Amino acid sequence: MEVFNPGSGMIRRPNYIRKGTRYRPLVYVASPFSGDVERNVMNARRYCRFVVESGAVPLAPHLLLPQFMSENAERCAAMLMDQEFLSRCDELWMFGDVITSGMAWEWVWARQRGIPIRFFTTGCKEKATGKRKKQNRLNRQVQGAPGRSGYHGGN
Repeated sequence: MEVFNPGSGMIRRPNYIRKGTRYRPLVYVASPFSGDVERNVMNARRYCRFVVESGAVPLAPHLLLPQFMSENAERCAAMLMDQEFLSRCDELWMFGDVITSGMAWEWVWARQRGIPIRFFTTGCKEKATGKRKKQNRLNRQVQGAPGRSGYHGGN
């Protein structure tokens, strides 16, 4: 499957999608829910809007399931449903500065299944992790090379 890159302005489709159709990847949105529920719900809605504006389709089970399930009484059943939802998604996007126990479970489960994971701040800025950190470091080195603006090396 080809990689989805919202920053490029172009959405690439997996090989099994016909040419000429506009493919929108399904993105599982993970963010805190419990605690300050009202604020966390507002944030989750904002994150979903960000996913839409990035050219993807958001799926935020923590906005859907509380409509008809009790988090305390049916948490185990909800986590099983989350697993089903996540297994059908192209990527997992994790938002916020805190990773809750539920988010940690989603992260581990996605990693075990090879689902790409991206991390974002509460302000929807992508956090550099792993390969991205290395690429950012290489970009900074290239920007500081001779013949590039910003190079202050030498004598």
